Amino acid sequence: MKINFYGDVFGETGYASHCRGLLEGLHEAGHEIKIESTRPADWERKVNDWQLKAFNTPFMPDGVSIAVTTPPFWNYYLSYKPKKFIGFCVFEGTNVPLSWLKNLADPRVSQIWVPSEHVREAILNTIKKYKEENDNREK
Repeated sequence: MKINFYGDVFGETGYASHCRGLLEGLHEAGHEIKIESTRPADWERKVNDWQLKAFNTPFMPDGVSIAVTTPPFWNYYLSYKPKKFIGFCVFEGTNVPLSWLKNLADPRVSQIWVPSEHVREAILNTIKKYKEENDNREK
């Protein structure tokens, strides 16, 4: 499968750690990968051969796009008009920000991946809270 991968590969955050782990798994599974990430000045010294090739691969319009970032940033990657878009998000609280719901519900988002049951529940808690608030307004 062809994959356009977006995320912070060089950072020290949890999102960056998820990026690196997911990229390794996708590579080991034999997928053709294009990586888009911010790059530090000496980035070429921090990647191996397959990663260097992936950074230099152009956008693959017939590929699946995966963005490992908070949902408000998904619009940027959706602007490439990918064939299929997967958003990967992480959150540590019990409810994701209410402002994320419009991105999570965007019809251009094919799938949402999360690293744990906790993040899944945080999203569902926010949806439930939003529905309850709207139901109360209608009464």
